[in-house]
Amino acid sequence: MKKAKSYDAIIGAVTQSVHKSINLEEVLESTVQAIIRNIPRVKHISIYMVEGKEAVLKAYRGYPDWFIKRVRRVPYPKGFTWKTIMDGKPRYCADVDKDELIGPAGRELGTKSYVSMPIHSEGKTVGCININSFRKNAFSKKEINLLEAVAQQIEIAVSNARHAEALRKAHDELEILIEERTAELKEINKKLRAEIEEHKRTEEELRESEEWYKTLVENAPEAIVVLDVEKGFLLMPTRTRRVSLSSPAPSCSLMVQLI
Repeated sequence: MKKAKSYDAIIGAVTQSVHKSINLEEVLESTVQAIIRNIPRVKHISIYMVEGKEAVLKAYRGYPDWFIKRVRRVPYPKGFTWKTIMDGKPRYCADVDKDELIGPAGRELGTKSYVSMPIHSEGKTVGCININSFRKNAFSKKEINLLEAVAQQIEIAVSNARHAEALRKAHDELEILIEERTAELKEINKKLRAEIEEHKRTEEELRESEEWYKTLVENAPEAIVVLDVEKGFLLMPTRTRRVSLSSPAPSCSLMVQLI
């Protein structure tokens, strides 16, 4: 009965952590803490996750510092950790004296038996949970099943973390696109403002030119005739007497501008 409560406590703690946080490291830390607290025979627990060609230690309890330094990163394909990852199946060694996969660090530690449980995600093995004991035949079928259930909860946590990372990445990419588009729009607006200012200057110059020409024509002391060869339009100052092209007045000099 006491064991059942301990197992329920482990599953409850891990499940709560999975649904409470999308931070995978927090979930892994909660997992190792719950197992080490509720299974007295478990003296050491570690969780590895695959990163390229290495299995990297992400959470652990019970190991001395010298051991952690030696096993923090396990290169492919060494030890029972990689054996579990490659096979994708649980591995229980009841007696390490009959085991060829445990490494020298594990033997120096005094490990007599161990269980290694794979962690799957999207059809691949992405890590494993290892528990060690200083006793042979230390783990029962129920405890192995418990570890399998824990691994399944971690698989949910891995999936949640990956989805969260994908959303974060998509959000970051969207922000970059928005920034780039905003910069483009600012540049377009800058060019449009410059074109508007140029149009205003051109219109002002035309207006000033027209005013100058109008003043020149209206105040000319002698007649100025402007001939539009297409429209046959004659323009001459109103303050001078009217003249014709066929018989200009003798007292007026005639300037003809072809448009």
